[in-house]
Amino acid sequence: MNIKRLLVTIVVYLVVDLPWVMYGAKALNIDWNNAVAKIQGSPLKIKSEYAIISYVMIAVCIYYFGVRNKINNKINDQLLDALMIALAVYGSFDLINYALFDKLPLSVAVVDMVWGLTSVSLTIIITTYIIKKFNI
Repeated sequence: MNIKRLLVTIVVYLVVDLPWVMYGAKALNIDWNNAVAKIQGSPLKIKSEYAIISYVMIAVCIYYFGVRNKINNKINDQLLDALMIALAVYGSFDLINYALFDKLPLSVAVVDMVWGLTSVSLTIIITTYIIKKFNI
């Protein structure tokens, strides 16, 4: 495992995903805050330390299955890797939540899955570009 490449992947994933979490979903009126408040009957309270661990875990999956040993893959192969990673991570998360919580709107789950595919794709493409460009 190349620690520098893993760190690049983590940083890129955070840079790609955080604007969506902070602004994008709200702009589309797809708001986890409202969904969670409906489900649990109280406002969302994020436990930051666990959110950070979750981000790192997803980034490690992106690195291991989408970047490591795949720096020279064609864009189609990178997008296929992104699709498989996004289905495994975001698809599982969102569909399990939808199966468990009656008050979770399907639109929230679907948009989050689409965003997962987008964020994983962008992370793989940008990370491999940076690694090649700067010979990391």
